[in-house]
Amino acid sequence: MEQWVLFLGFVIGGILLLYIVHLLLKYLGKRFGKAYRNKADHLVIITGNNQQSIERVIWSYYFWNRFRGKPGQITCLDMGSLDDTLVILQKLKRKYPGLRIVKIDATAEDAISDWIQSQQKGKGKILVIDLRDMDKSEERYLA
Repeated sequence: MEQWVLFLGFVIGGILLLYIVHLLLKYLGKRFGKAYRNKADHLVIITGNNQQSIERVIWSYYFWNRFRGKPGQITCLDMGSLDDTLVILQKLKRKYPGLRIVKIDATAEDAISDWIQSQQKGKGKILVIDLRDMDKSEERYLA
């Protein structure tokens, strides 16, 4: 009998602890989420052979938006990646339903600005990050 009481006490204590942590995270998200400076509703990432950094960028954006309590939307404009960038993006698309992948010809620079302008009409703030050749610049500093 004493074991059941002890077990029940641990279960109830664990549930209360989880509830307190949940409330604390919710409070901190509302309190400090306003200090997060990026108020973009839609993130557009221009990628080209970014297998080393794309997952980190997408995870970070969704993490901070979840912390703020807002859904995030990401569109990746892929400029003909030859590495595993597209494979990684397809994997992330299953994890994050707000992720879209658009393939654009690498030689069509005007297509990027046309696509971005078409998306800006009647929507919230869009933040554009160009990651093309970012992984190559990191390779220069490796020892």
